[in-house]
Amino acid sequence: MYLSYSGYQCAKACRLKYWHSYINKTPLAKPEDRLGSIYGTAVGRLFEAFYRDALWKQPGARTALLEMVEPMVDLVLAEEQRPDLKRNRAAGTIAWRESLYASREALVADVRAAIPRGIETIKTHRLIGKDARAELKLDSDIAGHRVGGRADFVMKRIPPHGDLVIVDGKGSRRRDKYTDEVQLQWYAMLYREKFARLPDKTAFVYWHFDPPSNIDWRCNCSKTDIDDLKTNVIKFMNELDADARRVGGQPLPVAREVFAPSAGASNCRFCPYATPETCPEGFGVISKNQRTAK
Repeated sequence: MYLSYSGYQCAKACRLKYWHSYINKTPLAKPEDRLGSIYGTAVGRLFEAFYRDALWKQPGARTALLEMVEPMVDLVLAEEQRPDLKRNRAAGTIAWRESLYASREALVADVRAAIPRGIETIKTHRLIGKDARAELKLDSDIAGHRVGGRADFVMKRIPPHGDLVIVDGKGSRRRDKYTDEVQLQWYAMLYREKFARLPDKTAFVYWHFDPPSNIDWRCNCSKTDIDDLKTNVIKFMNELDADARRVGGQPLPVAREVFAPSAGASNCRFCPYATPETCPEGFGVISKNQRTAK
């Protein structure tokens, strides 16, 4: 069995959604609304290039990154609008809206604003080192399963710090949204599996906020923390594997008995499977919320 952090998070929240997304790969009835994720993806890739191509060693790094903004935004927009069989994603179009981005130009402007902010963050927190790596693949075999993860930035910081850090970028406009320190522990666990040591620190960096307060350092990677997470992940994967074998190629009613839904506003609000056919419980939650809002 293969399990990434996103799959782990999905299965913890709603096992039926996990079954649809990762086991059955149920085709989506309509394209997902991905507008909210494009900013973070584009900014993350730009700073991935900053480290991968060692732009920090060259003069004019800021100008070089700014020149890459529009092509990168267009690339990410194109990717989000084409079908993706691996992710069960249907082809669609971007639905621009005033509450987020009214147009491509507004999105480009927001991504451009992240470049000087990000460079200043790197300077302030000394996020530079000879071994700085971006999008480091940490997939590891653990107890007969494949546990996957890709860390945004991993490096041994330059003096006076000299510590090994793992940093994950976040594009949300709210610092308390879409963050879970278990994600950082997940990367620390896999880093130890691959390199036989734990990072000294982990952090979230928030691209929409200004330095120096746009980084949350999390010193949550003690040996005990990571050992406990590893034990829980192995147990969880064994259970998921056994349940998947029980269901096999059986139809949805059988799968629902094993992978029971967890209907609730937080789980169902953006779930693409909350439809009358695939998950009537989730569809009911959404319908009730819509009636209440009206």
